[in-house]
This record gives sequence, C-alpha cells and structure tokens, in this order.
Amino acid sequence: MRVKFLAATLVTILAISGCNRNADNNAELSADPSAGGAFSGLPSDNAASVPTQPVFQEPITPNPGFGVGTQEQLRAEIGDRIFFETNSSSVDPRAQPILQSLVGWLNQHPQRSLRIEGHADERGTREFNLALGNSRATAVKNFMTAAGVSPGRLITVSYGKERPAAAGSSPAAWSQNRRAVFVVF
Repeated sequence: MRVKFLAATLVTILAISGCNRNADNNAELSADPSAGGAFSGLPSDNAASVPTQPVFQEPITPNPGFGVGTQEQLRAEIGDRIFFETNSSSVDPRAQPILQSLVGWLNQHPQRSLRIEGHADERGTREFNLALGNSRATAVKNFMTAAGVSPGRLITVSYGKERPAAAGSSPAAWSQNRRAVFVVF
C-alpha cells in the first residue's frame, strides 16, 4: 500500500513538472550503440536540479499470499528493475547485488525464465533509443550468464523510449526511464 501511494505521488509530481520541457530535449544523436558502454551525443541531465544517480528500487516486504516463482514474488523479494546512467549500457556497480540476487532467485526457481526489457528515456531518436535499450538488456543478460544462468532462460527485448515508467521531461523522469525490467515467464 505504501509503495502504491509513493508511486502515485511521484507520478503526480512528475506530471506537474513535465510541463517544463528542456530545450536540449530533442537533440539529434549520433552514436554507435553496438560498441556497448557509454553512448556519445546524448545531452546529459541537469545536475544542478536533480542528482543524475538513478534511484534503485527497494524490495517490499513479501506477502505470504504470493505464488512461488511469480512476478509478484520477484518484485517483493528482489525488485524487478535496475537503472542506468545517461548514455550508458554498463551495469552500475550498485545494480550488481540486485542482479546477483536475481541469479540466486532463478536458481531457486529452475522452472522460470526471464524476459529482460531494455528501456531508454525520451531524449534522442526512436532508432537510437531502441539500440540503447537493446544494449542495456544485453548487458544484463551477459552479466547474468557470466554468473551462471543458462542463456536459454533469458530473452531480451528493447522498447527504447516507447514505454516510459515516469511521465515528464525532467532529470527525475529520465532517471526512472533508463532501466532494465525483469519479467518472469
């Protein structure tokens, strides 16, 4: 309940702040996303107004009514997403413990697989953001396979900027939209 209230409050704040569009929001980009790591050409967040560090999701207290090996259990025990820095598809060191926990969760539930969804913020072209989302999802998959998860249990998909988690054109919204989301199947 607390998480829903906080999420609703955040969405309201972001919607109100979304009316103030950043002038460099529509900057044209030129980068080679296949190179991995940092991307060049994307305008950086305004560090004076909001910290550029992504907010990492805190797991909520598990509800004993959750089914074993379900999306709800994953979200409650570990969290279902990690965040990325601007222009980056590198797994942040703060996200590594989450991914390690996710590897352990998959080991406990060998019948489950994950779809790793790569997302980007609204800045940049559709093609650029699809490539960036793909690089983010692939970086997570590579991390998890290196930790022992079978590649056959992980699929990747990129949604680019098409499915934002936070509305608005602000550094706060952008930081929430630069993410990889884990979906159990």
